[in-house]
Amino acid sequence: MEILERNINTQAKLTESGSILVRSSILDLHHNMFFEMEIDMDTKQIMSVSADMIKVPYPECKNALFNLQKIVGLKLERGLAKKMAGILGKSTGCTHMLEIAITASRTASYTILSILAEGKKWKDIMESDEERYEVVKAYLDNSCVVFKK
Repeated sequence: MEILERNINTQAKLTESGSILVRSSILDLHHNMFFEMEIDMDTKQIMSVSADMIKVPYPECKNALFNLQKIVGLKLERGLAKKMAGILGKSTGCTHMLEIAITASRTASYTILSILAEGKKWKDIMESDEERYEVVKAYLDNSCVVFKK
């Protein structure tokens, strides 16, 4: 018996000004939420954020939106998820908004990595395991078992 289906979607695009705009969403029986962040490509800083809680199980859930602007200025770097959890989570936050905010930040990092991959087209790098490893290792040192120093 199926009880729940939850969909989390994320998309990223390069804006005309050269920043990265990432939008993530969550949709299930009780939630329909959107989160959007704009990232400066050079500094990797969060320039702006916005969100909407279209459907939530309790009216009080929307109070979690008040903390959202506190993540503006944070950088895409190791430890960002923990910083975001301290700001957007816990008793004044929303676990679902935090989840899609972290998803958006990871997507932004991946997007920037794909753009910065030494000017090469990402699809070409993806064709060769060796070349892909050499290009991305500088960005992913100690990020997972594959890139462990």
